[in-house]
Amino acid sequence: TTLLQQRQDGVKRRFTQFLLDDFDVHRDLWPWGGEPIYRDGQFAGVTTTCGYGFTLEKMVCLGFVSQLDENGEMITQKNINEWVMNKNSKYEIDIAGVLFPAKPGIYTQKMSVQTVEPLFVPAPNLSPAK
Repeated sequence: TTLLQQRQDGVKRRFTQFLLDDFDVHRDLWPWGGEPIYRDGQFAGVTTTCGYGFTLEKMVCLGFVSQLDENGEMITQKNINEWVMNKNSKYEIDIAGVLFPAKPGIYTQKMSVQTVEPLFVPAPNLSPAK
């Protein structure tokens, strides 16, 4: 019944993945979790986990975001995915006082997969010795 109620009323927050495109892994301080997330200049949540995505070759942060009312209370939204992924919205994550632009995502990033045909595959010689 709780899930049906949630489907009918909506949810207050969304777990979101953020990619930091302008982050220099060799010079910038790395996030650890607990960094503020801003949406259009307004506080929207905090990161829970951050780390370098070797496959994506980018810093990746995960966190919960929500729309807050004037009292700082989370607003229940029926279409929170649309709110999170609104193309006109700008996300930033504050890492040690520096705001980094962040690209939100609610699904796993699609990556191209390459297969390489081996040039040489060693095989045992099974013929009887002479």
